[in-house]
Amino acid sequence: MEEQKNSFGQRPNTPYQNPFISASIILGVAGIATCCCIYISLVCGGLSIIFALLSKGGETKISPAARNGLITGIVAVVATITITALSFVITMKQYGGFDNMMNYYENLYTTYLERLE
Repeated sequence: MEEQKNSFGQRPNTPYQNPFISASIILGVAGIATCCCIYISLVCGGLSIIFALLSKGGETKISPAARNGLITGIVAVVATITITALSFVITMKQYGGFDNMMNYYENLYTTYLERLE
């Protein structure tokens, strides 16, 4: 495969030449954007981490662009886990448990239906 060169005989500066790096950054940003949706964010963040590590290939160091993808993937996973854990803690604290929360909303729903009749 021939190396592309510009008119001065130098290689163009393309940091995202490796498709794993581009995929890692895109999936990391998508994971951060969807951190309220548990499953989508965990999948995007996990794949972002995997692609960032795979982009290294046989080299000993990871490129700065791949490091950005790795960081965005980690942020997506950590944000998703934090939001999910906090929602469970708030539910336990406010209602005393998941069953009490379900009972509260069931009573609220039946009261609403009785008002409609």
